[in-house]
Amino acid sequence: MPADMDTEANAVWRRVTSSMGRTGVIRVPDSDNLRCYCEAVSRYAQAARLYAGSGPLVRHAGGLVKNPLHQVVRDDGEQIRLFARELGLSPSARVGLHVEPEREFGSIEDDIGLPPRLRAISSRE
Repeated sequence: MPADMDTEANAVWRRVTSSMGRTGVIRVPDSDNLRCYCEAVSRYAQAARLYAGSGPLVRHAGGLVKNPLHQVVRDDGEQIRLFARELGLSPSARVGLHVEPEREFGSIEDDIGLPPRLRAISSRE
């Protein structure tokens, strides 16, 4: 878990990794996407609380205008949806998941073969 995330994002990280960690869906290379997801959830929750307290309209320059927090909540909600889909965190995303078991690589050549130049040399021997 990244040490510099806020408390709410840390809670999201723990919740996601505890439920998805054993599935093999989220792996170490996904940590940046997971961090973005967790931080978006945290920002969404903070903005949604402020928005709920202030309402859809706010006073500005003597009149009522659309609350700017509405856009923040909407943008973070969209980010959450996109990252959730990428990470397999929504029901519709999980339907199509096919997770290959994680395995250790011995040598990259074992998996992809020798480079073409070396392949030609070794076939002559």
